[in-house]
Amino acid sequence: MRKKNEEIEIGGKKFTASLTWIEKSDLKKLHELFNMWKKFAKEIKSYQTRSINLPEGLSESIFAYHFKCAKIEKVTGASSSYDCYDPKAKKGIQIKATSSEIDLTSFGPKTLWDQLYFMDFNNNGKLDGNVKVYKIPKKFIYKSKVNKQKTMKQQQEDGKRPRFSVKEKIIKPKKLYPVKTVKI
Repeated sequence: MRKKNEEIEIGGKKFTASLTWIEKSDLKKLHELFNMWKKFAKEIKSYQTRSINLPEGLSESIFAYHFKCAKIEKVTGASSSYDCYDPKAKKGIQIKATSSEIDLTSFGPKTLWDQLYFMDFNNNGKLDGNVKVYKIPKKFIYKSKVNKQKTMKQQQEDGKRPRFSVKEKIIKPKKLYPVKTVKI
């Protein structure tokens, strides 16, 4: 992995960002970390608790490598909830991921992104390292109902943290297909 401070563009303005570039030499370690997480998640269930979430550092690193983006560690002078940055498109990306068959994805009340991607690590009930990556259009996300009365946008306006299943509310009903399937 390569760390570097670079100038990036967000909303037409330039900022200095601490970026991490994931390289091919990092893939073996990411694969090992994925297997360690799977083992821990399985073992912890024996204590009658739910499994632990997939670490964001793992999902974001896998995305960054396969989509030729940088992981964002910090942006000086800007408030952003970007996880990755695409230098070609000059877009800030937010990554959401699940390892469960049915996800419960949450969004902060002030979360921002230029592009949103959803990574599904659950391959028909198996955590085999095959990951389906979906690009989620903003027009679908903000209109999604999080309960009987409110959409995601309305809950954010109320200062709340909306939670809902991206798979059940957007991917399945809108018949979205993965933009890419990657292997850890």
